[in-house]
Amino acid sequence: MASFDFSTLNSTDFENLVGDLLNAQERCRNSHIRFKSFKTGKDKGIDLLHASQGNPYEIIVQAKHFVETPYSVFFSHLKLEKEKVERLKPCTYILATSKDLTVAQTEGIVDLFEPFIRTQNDIYGKKNLNALLDEYPNILNNHYKLWFSSTAVLQKLSNYIHAGKAGEFVENNLKKKLRLYVATPQLNEARSIIEKNSFVVVTGEPGSGKTSLAELLLYEHIANDYGLIYITDTLHQVENLITPDDTKQIFYFDDFLGHTESELVKARASESYLLNIIRRISWNKNKRLILTTRTFILNSALLESEKLKGVLTQAIESTVSLQEYSPALRRQLILNHVEESLLSENLKGVLREESMIDYLIDHPNFYPRSVQFMTTHENVGQFNAAEYKKFVFDNFDKPDQIWRHAYEHQINNQDRFLLNTLLSFGYSTTVNSLEQAFLARIDYEVAYHNFPRPMQAFRNSFQRLLKGFITFEQQDSTSQSEKEVCFINPSLVDFLVQYLQEDKNEVVRIAESARFAEQLTTRLYKLRSKPAEYLLPDRLREKLISQPSLFFPSNSDLGRLEVAMILYKYDGSKEGRNAAFNLLAEIVCWDDFTPQYDSFLYFSECLKTSKDTDFINHIKSLGPKVFAPVIWYLNDVTEIKKWEWIMQTKYELVLSDLIQQQPQVAWDRNFTEVLDVEISRMIGELDKFDYDEENLEACKRKAMRVRNYLGNLGATPTLSSHLFDRYEERFDT
Repeated sequence: MASFDFSTLNSTDFENLVGDLLNAQERCRNSHIRFKSFKTGKDKGIDLLHASQGNPYEIIVQAKHFVETPYSVFFSHLKLEKEKVERLKPCTYILATSKDLTVAQTEGIVDLFEPFIRTQNDIYGKKNLNALLDEYPNILNNHYKLWFSSTAVLQKLSNYIHAGKAGEFVENNLKKKLRLYVATPQLNEARSIIEKNSFVVVTGEPGSGKTSLAELLLYEHIANDYGLIYITDTLHQVENLITPDDTKQIFYFDDFLGHTESELVKARASESYLLNIIRRISWNKNKRLILTTRTFILNSALLESEKLKGVLTQAIESTVSLQEYSPALRRQLILNHVEESLLSENLKGVLREESMIDYLIDHPNFYPRSVQFMTTHENVGQFNAAEYKKFVFDNFDKPDQIWRHAYEHQINNQDRFLLNTLLSFGYSTTVNSLEQAFLARIDYEVAYHNFPRPMQAFRNSFQRLLKGFITFEQQDSTSQSEKEVCFINPSLVDFLVQYLQEDKNEVVRIAESARFAEQLTTRLYKLRSKPAEYLLPDRLREKLISQPSLFFPSNSDLGRLEVAMILYKYDGSKEGRNAAFNLLAEIVCWDDFTPQYDSFLYFSECLKTSKDTDFINHIKSLGPKVFAPVIWYLNDVTEIKKWEWIMQTKYELVLSDLIQQQPQVAWDRNFTEVLDVEISRMIGELDKFDYDEENLEACKRKAMRVRNYLGNLGATPTLSSHLFDRYEERFDT
């Protein structure tokens, strides 16, 4: 028997399900009775209705969705409904509820609504509705959310609490997300695309719901026994996680091109990996890949990078762009959020007014994210009804104001210091790092701006901001200090960035009080973009030169590189340049750097393009080890050859010397991946055209030449000839 608890449905979903089940039952009986539903709103005690010529209220159906509510509260609610029923005087009154009812409870309801409820058969509880779903299983096809309320499916989803995004898979969070979700036409489109091509790119403007759509796809795949792998940093993670067998796997990378245009460089560093991963996943029917990105970031990627354009052009038919929600979907989205919110009934009533709903759904600034903001109790719960109505009008007319009131009026300076400190890290950081950086800001304010030192500053501000402005992962396996703190909503980040662009004084205070180098390179003094409009303040410059270790944890090579690159780019003095060169000389493990670090990417760019004689001579003195991370993360043979030439002609260094300095087995494995990528690229070319055995043999010869070139550098890559197998089968048959 079906075992749905209906907890993933909201009231409208439940009402629609009841209507479909009752109509299916009547069709099976060859009855003329059909139940009609109505637009969500004040229902006069009617959710579904069958009218006849003799009686406009012949049969009334009321669907009561009270999953967690105690029976005593539920029964008290029914007593209020009785007054409506007595006014309408239907021939028959049918009650459907998601609650599990005992015989005694059912008899009590019959007595309450006598004579309108004629028998217990006119009452459908949880078990009765599950029995109808067994009888009419096709109904499930039109109610995808219901599927997730199955005990077995919820268990599968909840098991992913270890997947790196604990909060996403806590059962109560899952149920709430599903109740809030409104299915757009793009959901079916995305399902079709990922079924056809094994991957999909979901694009949309910030706040348009692209992450929600991607998560629905994830839930469906997990329920179908796919193992989920979150990609948190770069696509390099995926390469070694794709199993070569038939294990079901789905990979998910949210904002895979970064949040801003300047972060595109990280994606460009992974262009060849992206192409190879897409090909590998496309060839395996049990592998799936979901990528999301902001539309303007995708467009910038296609315009600015020919190679990335080549990769993503192959994915264009797998791209789902989230267009505007239809008026009906907008209406339902608003009502779903109102139903789920913790707002008072007075405030909920404001959003249920027809004039307000019409205003919101017709507004050009409508976004799911704005609806979420204005129905969150922490943001608006202090208003009375009149103030709330004005707040909603003001914020939809001026969407940049959506966080302004909360930031300027609901928190104090100390709390704003904490938010701005978190912003300096980008989008998230650990509790421990945030606390250290925040306390450094407090010390700075006390020393230079006569700020009175508060007691328990971090704990108090953190607790005040939690849930309203910030959140963090509840993961048992992680200590409190190492949990990731992040902004509760990306729109808050967008607001703060814009707000601080108008407050140069606050930017200087953030910079001068910074505790970690990454606070400087993430937003203030970006290395991979044009120079910041902010000059290095004198206090900051002095500390960077004379006390650089203040900006990084004990013996951190990454910190040294970050401070060195800040000084090299933003301080042209001889003193600053010498300090930068000294920090580079102190770096021990060059091969620890990865493309996720802007400092490393900027350093690589300097190696390639710099004409600075002092810089070039200093790199020569450091030896080939400096190039280890650059070569290590290349998976394109052409790029390796370019860097070999740069090392030799510009720096008088030899690539093979670098390879000999490190364990050969590591380079064997790395260059085997390079060779696999090259073979995959050649196979991709074969796929575009008709080919014969001669073309295939030419590809094999080219692969062997690449292998020999890599081997001459001092490694022994493995030629994965099996990659050609499926092409050879064509000629064997």
